[in-house]
Amino acid sequence: MSRMASLGLVAVVAASALGVLACSGASGGGGGGSTPPPVEQDSGGPTPEPAQEAGVDAPGPSCGNVTCGGTCCAAGQTCQAGQCTSAAPTPSCQAPGGACSVNTDCCTSGPNELQGAVCISNDGECHAKCQTGSDCESGCCATVQGESYGVCAAATECCVAPGGACTSTASCCQGSTAGAYGASCISNDNACHSICYGNSDCASGCCAAVTGESWGVCAAASNC
Repeated sequence: MSRMASLGLVAVVAASALGVLACSGASGGGGGGSTPPPVEQDSGGPTPEPAQEAGVDAPGPSCGNVTCGGTCCAAGQTCQAGQCTSAAPTPSCQAPGGACSVNTDCCTSGPNELQGAVCISNDGECHAKCQTGSDCESGCCATVQGESYGVCAAATECCVAPGGACTSTASCCQGSTAGAYGASCISNDNACHSICYGNSDCASGCCAAVTGESWGVCAAASNC
């Protein structure tokens, strides 16, 4: 048994000695210098590109138009939701006359909303706020129930249609709402009436004479 143990020890030592010799032979001679680190052999494949730093666009040709998601958009296009598109940008708010469901849908500043704007439930549209008719292009600052401000509205919203109560002709609607010749406030019943020149001008078929005037007003058939 002692003989086998001795032989085993010799085998291990011999293997170790061979390994040293192999390294010495690879170094070109049996000197005592340090062994250089192994060098990886070039496999002959393409040299890998250096890693691109995260968040930095790779250099490329300059874009004279809008750049969207790394793509150079065509002339006239805009970037929406990360895509180049020719569609007009969606407005972030609605100008007066635009559809709305709540006040926040309406633009609160701009050339037509100097006092802000609100959504009016009557027509589901945004209207510019106002204090007087001079604040509105239409000349009509319609009252808003429960509010200290009014809103700009169509002129017909600030005038009295034929048949409505009035105190002066200035409050009566004119133009197409009143008829072909406008309207006048008649003191007999303190109501606005469409002006007429003949019975055929009136739906009732009655163009009643007005004292001191060359024209008459449309009235109930019983007045004729």
